[in-house]
Amino acid sequence: MKNTVKIKVEELNIKTFKPFGQVVLGPIGKPNYKDISWKSLFPVAQTHLPQGELGWVISKKPNDGMMIEGMEREPEIEIIWPTDKSIIQVVSLSGNLNDHSEQPDAKSAKAFLIKLGQVIIMKPGTWHFAAFPFNSKEASYYFITKNHPREPGWKNVAWVPFKNDKQLKVNF
Repeated sequence: MKNTVKIKVEELNIKTFKPFGQVVLGPIGKPNYKDISWKSLFPVAQTHLPQGELGWVISKKPNDGMMIEGMEREPEIEIIWPTDKSIIQVVSLSGNLNDHSEQPDAKSAKAFLIKLGQVIIMKPGTWHFAAFPFNSKEASYYFITKNHPREPGWKNVAWVPFKNDKQLKVNF
């Protein structure tokens, strides 16, 4: 029987998300260019963009909270950007990308609320689950990352299971 680790959704902020990557919380600071009908704030984050692809996910809200039994990770950064409603992104600390027997740790997992106008840039190797709606039945988001094969050794599973037979329950 799996042991359940319960986590609560927390507000996204620079300090608490730092172990997992960077956040863009919206336009702050003075514009570097502006005109009558627009202004530009550049840059708002420092990162390299992977030579990857833009994806679009449409996710549905789970019925009874969210039970998560595993996660995936990317060898490059991954950018998550909500398009129509707020989403919840669950992450866990990265480990050694060269160790393909590694599994995510449910004890280091956190769930962050990402509002419209906010973006996260996950570090390479950050374990994560697919984002899901916060306060709606359905939400969509863009993701940008480099396409890659499934984690070697875990090719036949959708998600690499948590170590020590754990699972997560996200309360929101």
